[in-house]
Amino acid sequence: MRLLLLLLLLLAASTAGAAPPPGALVLGPGPGDRSAEINQALEALRERGGGVVHLLPGRYHLARPLRIASSYGKDGRVRAAMHVGLQGAAPPSGYGDAATTLVYDGADRAAAVIDISHALNTTVQDLRIEAGPGRRFRYGVLLHRTESALARGARLPAPTAAN
Repeated sequence: MRLLLLLLLLLAASTAGAAPPPGALVLGPGPGDRSAEINQALEALRERGGGVVHLLPGRYHLARPLRIASSYGKDGRVRAAMHVGLQGAAPPSGYGDAATTLVYDGADRAAAVIDISHALNTTVQDLRIEAGPGRRFRYGVLLHRTESALARGARLPAPTAAN
């Protein structure tokens, strides 16, 4: 009996998903466009020198791309985007079973859903990216002028007419 209980506990722990790392900004799914809220969280992490935005299980509709990028301060100095991550709830084990999905509903068909520019040590992991009904995007994740970027456990379906 104890062995059965132990096995059930281990199975539950293994399917519960990734816990947010300490200090992560945790966001949950909700109705409507979530791009502004997620971009604000990514910007806050850039300002504080790094961290992870952890997205709980669910579908996140985006009307605009998510951006991880360096910018210029009022003093003209570069504020680098370093050590910023975007993490879903659990690694997808197949094409259609991701716990966290970004759904691009934007009008710009040439857009990247996640646009990473002039960033260092950036991680995107455990996400599925798809187009909303009747929508398309050009790139799931676009990396330009970026060093040490890592995409793990991502499922990026090709932007065809079907998605």
